[in-house]
Amino acid sequence: MGKNYDQLDIDERYEIYRLHQANTSLQAIGRLMG
Repeated sequence: MGKNYDQLDIDERYEIYRLHQANTSLQAIGRLMG
């Protein structure tokens, strides 16, 4: 079975931006975004 990749929607992009601005690590952002 192949992998399924979806682009991020605007809400997900904003959430990543907000977490990054709060100095959240990329590993933590990945864990939160699931």
